[in-house]
Amino acid sequence: MSGISIFIKSYRNDFPFLRYCLKSIEKFVTGYNEIVVAIPEWDLNLFEDVMQGIDIDVIVAPMQEYGDGYLYQQLVKMVSYQLCTEEFIMFVDSDCVFTGPVNIAPPDGYKPEILMADYALVGGCIVWKAPTENWIGCPVNYEYMRRHPLVYRASTLEALHASRPNLEQEIMSSGRFSEFNALGIWSHLNEPDNYRFTDTANWQPTNPIVRQFWSWGGLDACVNEIETLLNGEKG
Repeated sequence: MSGISIFIKSYRNDFPFLRYCLKSIEKFVTGYNEIVVAIPEWDLNLFEDVMQGIDIDVIVAPMQEYGDGYLYQQLVKMVSYQLCTEEFIMFVDSDCVFTGPVNIAPPDGYKPEILMADYALVGGCIVWKAPTENWIGCPVNYEYMRRHPLVYRASTLEALHASRPNLEQEIMSSGRFSEFNALGIWSHLNEPDNYRFTDTANWQPTNPIVRQFWSWGGLDACVNEIETLLNGEKG
């Protein structure tokens, strides 16, 4: 049976949110094989406080971070297959909170669903069209970062990296990059049979399994809502 890793890239400013994210995983999530949290090596001394009172195993991957932190965290996600051991990787942001009981174990024949929306319909997300086209080298009609969490095959990330051996330089020198739009279009072009690509124009919405907050807005603005979510009953 295939396994799944939960992967989170975080850093000290997001640790208050990360603590709640991990609490929600502890309370609500089953079926995963490992949780990998990548953080800058200089934040290691602060991570113990994040885990206070949380009784789940977390693999901490210290990173020698450099340059633009926003671009670097995207690079880390793109090469996360090097840090995870399972066939599938579920990407979760620090400011995501699982909202209820969920078993994320991949069933036999599992194909992750990748939601996509026509760029004509995505409003401000149009900003990712040009950078993604510049990176992939062809027109891109869809935006692939519709909602969290996203699941990709580790082998997809490895194959993408093999096809773009200068990926680190491409990302870190780009000025603007969108990791999940890059992953989305690359996978759509190269591995369409490994995923279920769903146009949201023809999609019956389902309830998301996480609620994403906005870490840049600070924890105070949403801590009451998060606490309320975490007070739900575990199944």
